Amino acid sequence: MTTVMEPRLLDQLEDQLIAIEAAYLRHYGADMGAWPAEVWYLLRAARRDACQPNLPLYSRRSSAHTRRHHLARLPFRIDQVAPGAVSILLTHQSDGTPQVLVRDESGARINLPRGASRYLAERLRAAFTADWSVPQTWRADTNTLTAWGSR
Repeated sequence: MTTVMEPRLLDQLEDQLIAIEAAYLRHYGADMGAWPAEVWYLLRAARRDACQPNLPLYSRRSSAHTRRHHLARLPFRIDQVAPGAVSILLTHQSDGTPQVLVRDESGARINLPRGASRYLAERLRAAFTADWSVPQTWRADTNTLTAWGSR
């Protein structure tokens, strides 16, 4: 069974994909060969989200060994996508989509390309077990996750 789309919807989808790629080129540089693998994954995820919106973000259930593995590599993976990130605040909008606020050392907000919030939420969920209905804060210096408002 095939899905038939109207030509104007296809044009809108193509415009979205072009805008996504332009944003990544602006953010990470014109030399795509120099992009880290994490950025390539992020671009593919942003393209997927443009083509198939409203895919749910599943909670991850993994063994302790797998969580430790993801936890050990988390600072590197976050630095590939958001260089200079010191803290990340992860919240969820009312429809369940993740929203991420990334700050650098001076407290300024780091602007991220489309799809980065979902990617960072996936990485944090892979490394930590937490109550994801509550906003969570990740700190780079300690590589720990705390519930919003707790110290």
